[in-house]
This record gives sequence, structure tokens and C-alpha cells, in this order.
Amino acid sequence: MPTMRNVLLLALLMLLPSCRGTRPSRFAEEAGPLVLVKEARLPSSEAWYVRFATHGWFDVRRGPEEPWLRIEVITPTSGVRIREIAPESALSDLRWGDRPVRVRGVLRGERAAEAANSLLEQAQAYSDGAYRSIPGPNSNTFVAAMAAATPHLRSTMHHNAVGKDYVSPIGFAATPSKTGGRLDTPWLGVALGLQEGIELHLAGLQFGVGLWPPRVCIPFLPEVGPAGAANGL
Repeated sequence: MPTMRNVLLLALLMLLPSCRGTRPSRFAEEAGPLVLVKEARLPSSEAWYVRFATHGWFDVRRGPEEPWLRIEVITPTSGVRIREIAPESALSDLRWGDRPVRVRGVLRGERAAEAANSLLEQAQAYSDGAYRSIPGPNSNTFVAAMAAATPHLRSTMHHNAVGKDYVSPIGFAATPSKTGGRLDTPWLGVALGLQEGIELHLAGLQFGVGLWPPRVCIPFLPEVGPAGAANGL
């Protein structure tokens, strides 16, 4: 039987903020097609009151001889940007100098090549109207919409990915992990999913209790609980 000390130690570990997760460098030895859904906290050059938020994007490679492409909405005026990047950038564990990058979703092989082509087609046709940091639409709205519309691509998104749940005026959709559903308006919504757990969305912020892995999500704070592997691993 576990001792009380062991039980308390396990509980403490469960409550520690998750700072691990899947790093891009893990994929350095893989040569085939890859789709990676990534996130990083906003850089220190941004206003202090938004630095808690995360930014999401896609890095894709359609084949072993193909270049890496980055797909994202990077600024309020950039629109969707598709650009070739060096392998070192695609596999780096840092962005903006000191922000750790985490992979939230992965596809490999033929499905990755198909998904990459789908993402590129969607990105070229994507239009979300006027950019708004809060509640959206913004860069995270783009990632959530593209991932949801791409077959076989399952991802999670950080609870501080402001804008990921934005819809207008009201909508019901699958959660990013495709293990549940969400009902949202621009300012208020809810989600229930096997991976997402129970979420309340309020003005672009998320409160929630995750189930797989177990965690607590409070706006402005890191995820509390054990880090999960990227979907697809």
C-alpha cells in the first residue's frame, strides 16, 4: 500500500505547472512528411498585459525533399502568411529568442502530405474579417479553424490561446482534439471533450478542468497538471 508521503508527493507533482510537453527537436531524425501544430507564449516585446497569451501556427513539410513551410497569422495586418523556413527554425525549441515552443498536434506519412496540401489550400482562401486580439478573430482563431477542417489532424490548444474559441455570431463545432464539442458565441461559450474536459469560455479567456491528462486551466496562469504528449504521438 502506498504511504501517505507517497500519495502527497504524487499530488504535488500533479499540481506543478506543466512546463514540459513535446518539443520540436524531437522530430529532428524524421525525414518524411510532417505536419506540426505549434505554440509559444507571446514575446517580451509585446505589451506586458498580453504576454501571458500564446500564439499558434503550423510548420509543414510535404516530403523528404520538400522545404519546411510556416503557415500563420503573425500580426493584425499580415493576413495569412506562408513562407519557407530553414530546417533549423522548424526544429528549434525556442522562438523569439527565449520562448519555449511546444508541439500540440502531429501528423506523419501520407496523411501528413495530404493534410499539408489541405492546410495550404485553406490558408490561401482564408478570410476572417477584421483582426481583433480579444475576443477574436486572431491568429489562434485561424489555427483552430484550420485544424478543425483538416481530416486526421487532431490537436489541443493552450487555454491561454486567446481567440481559439471565437465564432460569430454563434456556432457549434468539434473541439480541436476532435474528442468533443463546443458551443460558442463571441463572448461566451462552453466545451466538453475527452481531452479538453470541461471548459467555460468568457471573453476569449478559458476556465476549465481537463480529463486527459488531468489538469486545471486558469486564465493568465500556466497549465496546472502533468504535461501531455502531442496528439499523434
